Amino acid sequence: MENKLDLDERFYAGHRFDDGIGLAEFELAAKRLDAEEKAFLWATNTTSLLAPVIWFFGYQLHVDWTANDVQPDVLPLITTAFIIFSTFFSVMSINHVASSRRNRVFAERKIVLLRRSMGVRYGENSLVLPSWRLEGADNPFGLKLFSGYFSYSSFPVFLLLSFSALSIILLFDNIPLGEFSPNEFELIDPSQTAVVAGAVWFLIGTFIFRLSLREQNENLFLWGARVTSFLARIPLVSNVEYNLYRSKLEISEAARIGARTDIIIPFALSIEDQAFYSHRGINWRGVARASWQFARRRRISGGSSITQQCARTNFLAKLSPAWRRKIVEFALARWLESVLSKEEIIRIYLTTARFDPGIYGFHRAHRHFFPEEPEIDRAVSFILVERLGNIRSLFLAERIRQLLERLVSEGLMSVDDVKRVGLLYEQLINAQKIINNTTITPSDIVACFAKA
Repeated sequence: MENKLDLDERFYAGHRFDDGIGLAEFELAAKRLDAEEKAFLWATNTTSLLAPVIWFFGYQLHVDWTANDVQPDVLPLITTAFIIFSTFFSVMSINHVASSRRNRVFAERKIVLLRRSMGVRYGENSLVLPSWRLEGADNPFGLKLFSGYFSYSSFPVFLLLSFSALSIILLFDNIPLGEFSPNEFELIDPSQTAVVAGAVWFLIGTFIFRLSLREQNENLFLWGARVTSFLARIPLVSNVEYNLYRSKLEISEAARIGARTDIIIPFALSIEDQAFYSHRGINWRGVARASWQFARRRRISGGSSITQQCARTNFLAKLSPAWRRKIVEFALARWLESVLSKEEIIRIYLTTARFDPGIYGFHRAHRHFFPEEPEIDRAVSFILVERLGNIRSLFLAERIRQLLERLVSEGLMSVDDVKRVGLLYEQLINAQKIINNTTITPSDIVACFAKA
């Protein structure tokens, strides 16, 4: 049903241009990038110059207060107004620098996208041309909005926050706080209070800067998942945003080749996660059941929701030990539920999950197991979903029988569908795509339904 596609066609599909249009777009993007680089340079230089000015005025107010050169009833108001102004100016400057950085990176990503669409890539020369810089980038998401706390793009922001925090430390004790004035606290030394206020402001400014440079699907849930991943020592993939992008494209790829999900989704829900539409990423009943089984058999199995399995397949770089991985899955599941709809999650799951060694996605599994079957019917859907929980390619007769009984009772399958399932399993066993190391055959399972 599908000709083999290279990565450019799969992940940059729909971005094909005539030579003239492509070059014109590239030139326009290059000019835009040049303008954004100048704007970013202006923003960083201006911020770096004004940061010491803010501190100087704060220091001068501190000196005037110490020398009593200003009336005591006037200086507290001036001090308060100055701190309010300096913090407001700092926030505006941080947002301006972050906005300039975002515009610049978006312009760079467009150039990479145009380059790849016209067949230009530097993959083999990544050591000479780093993939995280525009000069050698093959992946637009390799150019990150936030390049790190110690990068040159972050320097002017931290310079500004440092001087602003120093001004707060110098002047905080002079703010008229009424009955809550720091000078009236008995257990807290005012100088310590001022230091804490300056440190808190520095952290708030840092958070504002980081929040301004988050990716489209980056939020507090993802940050929590990253912290959980670090503590559990189960690393996430290096570029979460890119993996989510590719996962969504797999949905488009399945639709492009005509692989239908409307038939297979009910089977996935019934077999893998019946409570999928009622939970928020974690099926706590399944977790409790799996915990009970672990307590009895000392083996972790089952209990994962479809959202957790989707997170495991696409965003975890390490899968063991299992109990630590489960903790990270919980955090990732909450993130996925916050950025994707239920329909997107289950479609991503079905188009990226592992169905057999080296076979990912139900549309590829369909071609792998049933090359002679042009359509995905109920029998094919059952076998494909049953393969999801069978990583050893074995014919698990008892499990298959139990699943078929439940699906027939639910009305998802008929006895005729069961008979077709038996025939398809016989074909797969004869073709050695499934291993039957028991004495029970697919015909024996079908016979049970015939008697009933």
